Amino acid sequence: MKLKPEHARRGWEFYTSKRIWHPDGDINLDGLQIVTQIYWEQTQSKGAAPKAAKYVDQSYLRDALKELGGR
Repeated sequence: MKLKPEHARRGWEFYTSKRIWHPDGDINLDGLQIVTQIYWEQTQSKGAAPKAAKYVDQSYLRDALKELGGR
């Protein structure tokens, strides 16, 4: 995105302080499922919306947090 470090920092602080993004980068699967459902309905796709968790691999996050001494 070629952001200046100051702009990136301010953006990160805004999104984490408003709880839009989780500070450790985790994904809210319930929220993602709602977004998936809305997209499915707006595109008039047939059948039930797929499970959002099918598209998320949280192993990278777990590995990174382990390396950083997190959970």
